[in-house]
Amino acid sequence: MAASGLSPRGIPGHGTGTVCVDSDEHTEDGRITEDLDGVRIPMVDKRMGKFDLLREAALPPELVGDLNSTTLVVGWGSTYGATQAAARVVRAMGRQVAQAHLRHLNPFPPNLGEVLRSYERVLVPEVNLGQLRRLVRAEYLVDAEGLNKVNGLPFRRIEVQEAILQVLGSLAGGGGDENGGGIGNGNGSGTAKLTEGSR
Repeated sequence: MAASGLSPRGIPGHGTGTVCVDSDEHTEDGRITEDLDGVRIPMVDKRMGKFDLLREAALPPELVGDLNSTTLVVGWGSTYGATQAAARVVRAMGRQVAQAHLRHLNPFPPNLGEVLRSYERVLVPEVNLGQLRRLVRAEYLVDAEGLNKVNGLPFRRIEVQEAILQVLGSLAGGGGDENGGGIGNGNGSGTAKLTEGSR
């Protein structure tokens, strides 16, 4: 095994070696084996060690906005534009909110737990039923709230904006933002649903 934990990769038709592909547990030369102690356990350890190398290489979350605020909006993938625009509008309204965009999800960046725990409220807009929110809650025990949309359309800025204002309003002890906006009211489509944490 390579000292780094990463084996060199042979490419068929290139170089002088023979490439042997096998989906079962195998020896270094590609032969199937049932040697549990001599091969299987070291190979499992080797695979898990790759996560440590990946974690070190993972890009930190892109943080923007009021980093000293109490609320963080965490996005990934296609939610980038809507979350960025919504947070920018909310800040222009004089409200404080920070935004983080994740580029690596498995493994998470090494500083993600520290970032998440530094905010009182964490909102995770997703165009699914809350996959990232569940991972964040399980990995870091952060009481993240989800904004979920599953009708096949991307988020509009106003949907995320209304959810942010709703979270900020509940932080201030109100039931929404000062204009009465909330999910499904005002200019929202009503198709995005705020999923609260365990509060």
